[in-house]
Amino acid sequence: TGAYDHLRARYGDRIIGLDSNPDTVASHQEAGRNVILGDATDSDFWARAHTAKVGLALLALPKVSANLDTLQQMADRRAEVKIAAVAQFADEVAMLEEAGVDLAVDNFAEAGAGFAGHVQQHFAADLAELGAPDG
Repeated sequence: TGAYDHLRARYGDRIIGLDSNPDTVASHQEAGRNVILGDATDSDFWARAHTAKVGLALLALPKVSANLDTLQQMADRRAEVKIAAVAQFADEVAMLEEAGVDLAVDNFAEAGAGFAGHVQQHFAADLAELGAPDG
């Protein structure tokens, strides 16, 4: 949701979300997001998908195996799409890169860095009072 909202703010309604849970799709649609029902690991989905119109795909499935299955489905269809994927653990980054993603990100490391960035921004004055560390 965070990635979708961030990209939609920059690129508008060209952003499309995909989820296999009808309740999740309905919730996103009620919130004004362009989210459709589908299973990215399903070969039938990719057989019907118009991948020629897709420039970038973000894979954020909960298990690396699902991201890898999706990559295989896309490769089987010769989809010429740039692909970024989220990993839950550092060792999964290498697995995703070896499988062909253009960018793999360790979700927890990025979340931690993002959280720290928000803390720095919000508490800038407080942190300035602490001063720079010696050495």
